[in-house]
Amino acid sequence: MAIAILVENVTVCALFAVNKKLRITTNVFVISLAVSDLCVAVLFVPVYLATPIGHEANLYVVTFLLFSSLFNLCGVTYDRYHAILQPLTYHSVFTSLRIAHLLFAIWLVPLVLILLPLSWSGQDLQTSVMINRIYLGFMVSIVFSACVMISKVYFSIFKAIRRQLRMTRHVKGMFEPSEQSSTTSIEISSCVTTLSSIHAESASLTRVLTPGEERASQEFNLTPLGIKTHNTPSQKSLRKLRKIRFKNYSEKVFSDVRAVKLFAIVILIFIICWLPAIIINFMIAIDKVASIPHFIFDVSVYAFVANAMVNPLLFTFYKADYREALLQIFVCRCK
Repeated sequence: MAIAILVENVTVCALFAVNKKLRITTNVFVISLAVSDLCVAVLFVPVYLATPIGHEANLYVVTFLLFSSLFNLCGVTYDRYHAILQPLTYHSVFTSLRIAHLLFAIWLVPLVLILLPLSWSGQDLQTSVMINRIYLGFMVSIVFSACVMISKVYFSIFKAIRRQLRMTRHVKGMFEPSEQSSTTSIEISSCVTTLSSIHAESASLTRVLTPGEERASQEFNLTPLGIKTHNTPSQKSLRKLRKIRFKNYSEKVFSDVRAVKLFAIVILIFIICWLPAIIINFMIAIDKVASIPHFIFDVSVYAFVANAMVNPLLFTFYKADYREALLQIFVCRCK
Protein backbone atom coordinates (compact mmCIF):
# COMPACT_ATOMS: atom_id res chain seq x y z
CA MET A 1 0.00 0.00 0.00
CA ALA A 2 2.85 2.38 0.81
CA ILE A 3 4.37 1.83 -2.65
CA ALA A 4 1.01 2.48 -4.32
CA ILE A 5 0.61 5.72 -2.34
CA LEU A 6 4.10 6.83 -3.35
CA VAL A 7 3.63 6.08 -7.05
CA GLU A 8 0.17 7.66 -7.30
CA ASN A 9 0.93 10.87 -5.44
CA VAL A 10 4.34 11.34 -7.08
CA THR A 11 2.52 11.05 -10.43
CA VAL A 12 0.11 13.83 -9.41
CA CYS A 13 3.01 16.07 -8.36
CA ALA A 14 5.03 15.26 -11.50
CA LEU A 15 2.12 16.12 -13.81
CA PHE A 16 1.78 19.47 -12.07
CA ALA A 17 5.51 20.13 -12.45
CA VAL A 18 5.80 19.29 -16.16
CA ASN A 19 2.49 20.65 -17.47
CA LYS A 20 2.05 24.43 -17.34
CA LYS A 21 -1.70 24.17 -17.94
CA LEU A 22 -2.09 22.49 -14.55
CA ARG A 23 -0.46 25.36 -12.67
CA ILE A 24 -3.66 27.03 -11.52
CA THR A 25 -4.65 28.07 -8.01
CA THR A 26 -6.97 25.12 -7.36
CA ASN A 27 -4.27 22.62 -8.32
CA VAL A 28 -1.84 24.21 -5.86
CA PHE A 29 -4.11 22.93 -3.07
CA VAL A 30 -4.42 19.58 -4.86
CA ILE A 31 -0.62 19.26 -4.83
CA SER A 32 -0.49 20.23 -1.16
CA LEU A 33 -3.05 17.50 -0.43
CA ALA A 34 -0.97 15.04 -2.47
CA VAL A 35 2.09 15.90 -0.34
CA SER A 36 -0.02 15.23 2.76
CA ASP A 37 -0.96 11.83 1.33
CA LEU A 38 2.70 11.17 0.53
CA CYS A 39 3.46 11.72 4.22
CA VAL A 40 1.25 8.72 5.01
CA ALA A 41 3.69 6.49 3.11
CA VAL A 42 6.86 8.33 4.15
CA LEU A 43 6.08 9.08 7.82
CA PHE A 44 3.21 6.97 9.13
CA VAL A 45 3.86 3.54 7.60
CA PRO A 46 7.50 3.28 8.87
CA VAL A 47 6.51 4.54 12.34
CA TYR A 48 3.51 2.19 12.46
CA LEU A 49 5.66 -0.82 11.57
CA ALA A 50 8.39 0.14 14.06
CA THR A 51 6.18 0.89 17.10
CA PRO A 52 3.22 -0.83 18.80
CA ILE A 53 -0.36 0.40 18.32
CA GLY A 54 -1.15 3.32 20.61
CA HIS A 55 2.46 4.46 20.90
CA GLU A 56 2.89 8.24 21.24
CA ALA A 57 4.83 8.46 17.98
CA ASN A 58 1.88 6.89 16.15
CA LEU A 59 -0.56 9.33 17.71
CA TYR A 60 1.56 12.36 16.84
CA VAL A 61 1.96 11.32 13.20
CA VAL A 62 -1.73 10.43 12.81
CA THR A 63 -2.78 13.77 14.31
CA PHE A 64 -0.44 15.65 11.99
CA LEU A 65 -1.72 13.78 8.91
CA LEU A 66 -5.35 14.26 9.92
CA PHE A 67 -5.07 18.02 10.30
CA SER A 68 -2.81 18.58 7.30
CA SER A 69 -5.35 16.78 5.08
CA LEU A 70 -8.29 18.55 6.72
CA PHE A 71 -6.78 22.03 6.35
CA ASN A 72 -5.82 21.34 2.73
CA LEU A 73 -9.46 20.44 2.06
CA CYS A 74 -10.45 23.69 3.78
CA GLY A 75 -8.11 25.49 1.37
CA VAL A 76 -9.74 23.80 -1.64
CA THR A 77 -13.19 24.72 -0.30
CA TYR A 78 -12.14 28.35 0.19
CA ASP A 79 -10.82 28.42 -3.38
CA ARG A 80 -14.03 26.97 -4.87
CA TYR A 81 -16.19 29.33 -2.78
CA HIS A 82 -14.48 32.42 -4.19
CA ALA A 83 -14.26 31.04 -7.74
CA ILE A 84 -18.01 30.38 -7.97
CA LEU A 85 -19.71 32.76 -5.54
CA GLN A 86 -17.33 35.72 -5.81
CA PRO A 87 -15.65 35.41 -9.25
CA LEU A 88 -14.99 39.13 -9.68
CA THR A 89 -12.72 39.26 -6.61
CA TYR A 90 -11.10 35.83 -7.15
CA HIS A 91 -7.82 36.99 -8.68
CA SER A 92 -7.44 39.87 -6.24
CA VAL A 93 -7.90 37.49 -3.27
CA PHE A 94 -5.77 34.57 -4.53
CA THR A 95 -2.52 36.35 -5.29
CA SER A 96 0.74 34.39 -5.24
CA LEU A 97 1.72 35.90 -1.89
CA ARG A 98 -1.61 35.10 -0.23
CA ILE A 99 -1.56 31.54 -1.55
CA ALA A 100 1.95 31.11 -0.09
CA HIS A 101 0.75 32.46 3.28
CA LEU A 102 -2.27 30.16 3.19
CA LEU A 103 -0.16 27.08 2.44
CA PHE A 104 2.27 28.04 5.20
CA ALA A 105 -0.63 28.22 7.69
CA ILE A 106 -2.09 24.93 6.41
CA TRP A 107 1.14 23.12 7.34
CA LEU A 108 2.16 25.17 10.38
CA VAL A 109 -1.07 24.76 12.37
CA PRO A 110 -0.97 20.91 12.37
CA LEU A 111 2.66 21.07 13.48
CA VAL A 112 1.77 23.39 16.37
CA LEU A 113 -1.15 21.16 17.37
CA ILE A 114 0.99 18.02 17.66
CA LEU A 115 3.68 19.89 19.65
CA LEU A 116 1.20 21.24 22.22
CA PRO A 117 1.32 18.09 24.45
CA LEU A 118 5.05 18.69 24.99
CA SER A 119 4.17 21.77 27.06
CA TRP A 120 2.62 19.64 29.84
CA SER A 121 4.82 16.54 29.53
CA GLY A 122 6.55 17.39 32.84
CA GLN A 123 3.31 17.26 34.87
CA ASP A 124 2.43 14.38 37.20
CA LEU A 125 0.61 11.39 35.67
CA GLN A 126 -2.90 12.27 36.86
CA THR A 127 -2.68 15.88 35.68
CA SER A 128 -1.11 14.84 32.39
CA VAL A 129 -3.89 12.30 31.70
CA MET A 130 -6.58 14.89 32.44
CA ILE A 131 -4.96 17.51 30.18
CA ASN A 132 -4.56 14.93 27.41
CA ARG A 133 -8.28 14.16 27.53
CA ILE A 134 -9.13 17.86 27.28
CA TYR A 135 -6.64 18.19 24.43
CA LEU A 136 -8.15 15.26 22.49
CA GLY A 137 -11.65 16.65 23.04
CA PHE A 138 -10.46 19.98 21.67
CA MET A 139 -8.95 18.28 18.61
CA VAL A 140 -12.15 16.35 17.91
CA SER A 141 -14.17 19.58 18.19
CA ILE A 142 -11.88 21.25 15.61
CA VAL A 143 -12.40 18.38 13.17
CA PHE A 144 -16.16 18.37 13.72
CA SER A 145 -16.41 22.16 13.31
CA ALA A 146 -14.30 22.10 10.14
CA CYS A 147 -16.43 19.34 8.60
CA VAL A 148 -19.65 21.23 9.41
CA MET A 149 -18.22 24.44 7.94
CA ILE A 150 -17.07 22.68 4.75
CA SER A 151 -20.51 21.05 4.37
CA LYS A 152 -22.28 24.41 4.71
CA VAL A 153 -19.98 26.06 2.17
CA TYR A 154 -20.53 23.29 -0.37
CA PHE A 155 -24.28 23.53 0.19
CA SER A 156 -24.07 27.24 -0.69
CA ILE A 157 -21.90 26.46 -3.72
CA PHE A 158 -24.36 23.85 -5.04
CA LYS A 159 -27.25 26.31 -4.60
CA ALA A 160 -25.35 28.94 -6.60
CA ILE A 161 -24.49 26.44 -9.34
CA ARG A 162 -28.12 25.31 -9.55
CA ARG A 163 -29.18 28.93 -10.11
CA GLN A 164 -26.53 29.30 -12.82
CA LEU A 165 -27.73 26.11 -14.55
CA ARG A 166 -31.32 27.37 -14.50
CA MET A 167 -30.22 30.65 -16.07
CA THR A 168 -28.19 28.74 -18.66
CA ARG A 169 -31.15 26.55 -19.67
CA HIS A 170 -33.43 29.59 -19.78
CA VAL A 171 -31.13 31.49 -22.13
CA LYS A 172 -30.50 28.39 -24.25
CA GLY A 173 -34.25 27.93 -24.74
CA MET A 174 -34.52 31.51 -25.96
CA PHE A 175 -32.09 31.07 -28.83
CA GLU A 176 -34.51 29.23 -31.14
CA PRO A 177 -37.09 32.02 -31.47
CA SER A 178 -34.39 34.70 -31.42
CA GLU A 179 -34.13 34.77 -35.19
CA GLN A 180 -37.83 35.63 -35.59
CA SER A 181 -38.49 37.99 -32.71
CA SER A 182 -36.64 41.24 -32.20
CA THR A 183 -38.00 41.46 -28.64
CA THR A 184 -36.52 38.05 -27.81
CA SER A 185 -33.27 39.12 -29.43
CA ILE A 186 -33.05 42.09 -27.10
CA GLU A 187 -33.86 39.88 -24.09
CA ILE A 188 -31.22 37.30 -25.00
CA SER A 189 -28.60 39.96 -25.52
CA SER A 190 -29.35 41.42 -22.11
CA CYS A 191 -29.30 38.00 -20.39
CA VAL A 192 -26.07 36.82 -22.01
CA THR A 193 -24.39 40.13 -21.30
CA THR A 194 -25.47 39.86 -17.65
CA LEU A 195 -24.32 36.24 -17.31
CA SER A 196 -20.98 36.96 -18.92
CA SER A 197 -20.37 40.02 -16.81
CA ILE A 198 -21.06 38.09 -13.61
CA HIS A 199 -18.29 35.62 -14.43
CA ALA A 200 -15.88 38.06 -16.08
CA GLU A 201 -12.28 37.91 -14.95
CA SER A 202 -11.45 40.71 -12.53
CA ALA A 203 -8.27 41.41 -14.48
CA SER A 204 -10.30 42.23 -17.58
CA LEU A 205 -12.22 44.89 -15.69
CA THR A 206 -9.08 46.97 -15.17
CA ARG A 207 -7.50 46.36 -18.56
CA VAL A 208 -6.51 49.50 -20.49
CA LEU A 209 -7.35 49.51 -24.20
CA THR A 210 -4.67 50.30 -26.73
CA PRO A 211 -5.38 53.04 -29.30
CA GLY A 212 -6.04 50.38 -31.94
CA GLU A 213 -8.52 48.60 -29.70
CA GLU A 214 -10.27 51.90 -28.93
CA ARG A 215 -10.81 52.49 -32.66
CA ALA A 216 -12.07 48.92 -33.06
CA SER A 217 -14.48 49.33 -30.16
CA GLN A 218 -15.84 52.52 -31.68
CA GLU A 219 -16.42 50.73 -34.98
CA PHE A 220 -18.10 47.79 -33.26
CA ASN A 221 -20.21 49.33 -30.52
CA LEU A 222 -22.51 46.73 -28.92
CA THR A 223 -24.84 47.77 -26.12
CA PRO A 224 -26.60 45.30 -23.73
CA LEU A 225 -30.03 46.19 -25.23
CA GLY A 226 -28.96 45.75 -28.84
CA ILE A 227 -29.70 49.44 -29.70
CA LYS A 228 -28.27 50.31 -33.10
CA THR A 229 -25.97 53.22 -33.69
CA HIS A 230 -24.54 54.21 -37.06
CA ASN A 231 -21.74 51.61 -36.61
CA THR A 232 -23.80 48.80 -34.96
CA PRO A 233 -23.28 45.37 -36.61
CA SER A 234 -26.05 43.39 -38.30
CA GLN A 235 -28.51 41.17 -36.41
CA LYS A 236 -26.72 38.11 -37.81
CA SER A 237 -23.42 39.28 -36.29
CA LEU A 238 -25.14 39.98 -32.99
CA ARG A 239 -26.67 36.50 -32.88
CA LYS A 240 -23.30 34.91 -33.64
CA LEU A 241 -21.59 36.96 -30.92
CA ARG A 242 -24.29 36.08 -28.38
CA LYS A 243 -23.97 32.37 -29.16
CA ILE A 244 -20.19 32.47 -28.72
CA ARG A 245 -20.48 34.28 -25.39
CA PHE A 246 -23.23 31.92 -24.22
CA LYS A 247 -21.16 28.86 -25.22
CA ASN A 248 -18.15 30.13 -23.23
CA TYR A 249 -20.33 30.83 -20.21
CA SER A 250 -22.01 27.40 -20.43
CA GLU A 251 -18.66 25.62 -20.62
CA LYS A 252 -17.45 27.46 -17.52
CA VAL A 253 -20.61 26.58 -15.57
CA PHE A 254 -20.41 22.87 -16.44
CA SER A 255 -16.67 22.86 -15.67
CA ASP A 256 -17.44 24.35 -12.24
CA VAL A 257 -20.11 21.69 -11.67
CA ARG A 258 -17.67 18.85 -12.42
CA ALA A 259 -14.94 20.34 -10.21
CA VAL A 260 -17.27 20.92 -7.26
CA LYS A 261 -18.71 17.40 -7.52
CA LEU A 262 -15.19 15.93 -7.54
CA PHE A 263 -14.05 17.86 -4.47
CA ALA A 264 -17.31 17.06 -2.67
CA ILE A 265 -16.60 13.35 -3.28
CA VAL A 266 -13.01 13.78 -2.03
CA ILE A 267 -14.26 15.42 1.18
CA LEU A 268 -16.94 12.75 1.72
CA ILE A 269 -14.35 9.97 1.32
CA PHE A 270 -12.05 11.83 3.73
CA ILE A 271 -14.78 11.95 6.40
CA ILE A 272 -15.63 8.26 5.94
CA CYS A 273 -11.99 7.10 6.02
CA TRP A 274 -11.00 9.22 9.02
CA LEU A 275 -14.19 8.64 11.03
CA PRO A 276 -12.85 5.54 12.90
CA ALA A 277 -9.72 7.46 14.03
CA ILE A 278 -11.86 10.44 15.11
CA ILE A 279 -14.18 8.14 17.08
CA ILE A 280 -11.19 6.52 18.81
CA ASN A 281 -9.86 9.93 19.85
CA PHE A 282 -13.29 10.92 21.12
CA MET A 283 -13.58 7.71 23.18
CA ILE A 284 -10.12 8.36 24.65
CA ALA A 285 -11.19 11.90 25.55
CA ILE A 286 -14.21 10.64 27.53
CA ASP A 287 -12.20 7.78 29.10
CA LYS A 288 -14.04 4.99 27.26
CA VAL A 289 -11.11 3.61 25.28
CA ALA A 290 -11.39 0.21 27.02
CA SER A 291 -14.79 -0.32 25.37
CA ILE A 292 -13.36 -0.01 21.84
CA PRO A 293 -12.91 -3.42 20.12
CA HIS A 294 -9.32 -4.05 19.08
CA PHE A 295 -10.19 -4.50 15.40
CA ILE A 296 -11.45 -0.87 15.27
CA PHE A 297 -7.85 0.29 15.71
CA ASP A 298 -6.79 -1.80 12.70
CA VAL A 299 -9.77 -0.55 10.67
CA SER A 300 -8.87 3.07 11.45
CA VAL A 301 -5.31 2.56 10.21
CA TYR A 302 -6.27 0.83 6.96
CA ALA A 303 -9.06 3.35 6.34
CA PHE A 304 -6.95 6.51 6.35
CA VAL A 305 -4.12 4.75 4.50
CA ALA A 306 -6.70 3.82 1.84
CA ASN A 307 -7.76 7.48 1.71
CA ALA A 308 -4.20 8.42 0.71
CA MET A 309 -4.46 5.90 -2.15
CA VAL A 310 -7.89 6.98 -3.40
CA ASN A 311 -7.30 10.76 -3.62
CA PRO A 312 -4.67 10.70 -6.42
CA LEU A 313 -6.79 8.23 -8.41
CA LEU A 314 -9.75 10.60 -8.24
CA PHE A 315 -7.65 13.56 -9.37
CA THR A 316 -5.89 11.79 -12.25
CA PHE A 317 -8.96 10.02 -13.66
CA TYR A 318 -11.87 12.33 -12.80
CA LYS A 319 -10.34 15.83 -12.84
CA ALA A 320 -10.48 16.90 -16.49
CA ASP A 321 -7.20 18.83 -16.67
CA TYR A 322 -5.20 16.08 -14.94
CA ARG A 323 -6.83 13.39 -17.07
CA GLU A 324 -5.94 15.26 -20.27
CA ALA A 325 -2.34 15.78 -19.09
CA LEU A 326 -2.01 12.06 -18.32
CA LEU A 327 -3.46 11.10 -21.71
CA GLN A 328 -1.01 13.43 -23.46
CA ILE A 329 1.90 11.63 -21.82
CA PHE A 330 0.58 8.21 -22.89
CA VAL A 331 -0.08 9.43 -26.45
CA CYS A 332 3.45 10.86 -26.71
CA ARG A 333 4.96 7.60 -25.46
CA CYS A 334 2.90 5.55 -27.93
CA LYS A 335 4.13 7.71 -30.82
